[in-house]
Amino acid sequence: METGLVKKEEPQASVALRMPPKAFLQEYSPAKCLVKYIEVNSAAVALKTDAPSLAQVNKTYGHRYLIGYLSLCIVNLCEYLGKKYAMTEQQINETAELIYSDNYYMTLADITMVFTQIKQGKRGGNLYENINGRKIVEVFADYSGERATTAMEQQRNREEVIKRHGYDRCSTLSENDVYVGYEQLRQRKEQEEHAKMDAEMQYCECLKNRVKAYCEKNRVN
Repeated sequence: METGLVKKEEPQASVALRMPPKAFLQEYSPAKCLVKYIEVNSAAVALKTDAPSLAQVNKTYGHRYLIGYLSLCIVNLCEYLGKKYAMTEQQINETAELIYSDNYYMTLADITMVFTQIKQGKRGGNLYENINGRKIVEVFADYSGERATTAMEQQRNREEVIKRHGYDRCSTLSENDVYVGYEQLRQRKEQEEHAKMDAEMQYCECLKNRVKAYCEKNRVN
């Protein structure tokens, strides 16, 4: 029987976070994200995407996996800039930890845009002269300020819409979004736990080896 209801498309983040760890890494590699988020050129645009956040990746696949992923993003940047800008494995890992601890709420769209704009020379100023972890962290700190300002502006605009119309026309929540059955929650929790265990056991070492390979290739100890 036709109900006349249009099934709402599932958010990208929800779909992504049900992927096995290996599939997620393939779909959201730095190179794939560059293409996926090529049109994200400002905080305003990044905030409108439904890309997975660093916190969601951390919760689903584990902390080691998340740090390994961010380390790959840093390696990707260093490789783009050239051998002159090589960093040690310790520098890469510590920089990844600092990026996450300060910016866990950012999405992969934010992360991709910042690294892309560093490559383009639009962020980081003199990063090309001497790249290091501190400078990368500073770039993200500057962007975090921009993002916070933009988010507040968007929230004020939302409140104005609510004030004028008496309800939130900006909201995209449906009845199904508001109510999720107990069985669905239980199954999702199990999937998250299994994916997290798989990531910790199977792919953290793989990510670590990729960073090591980069450092050895560039003879950085």
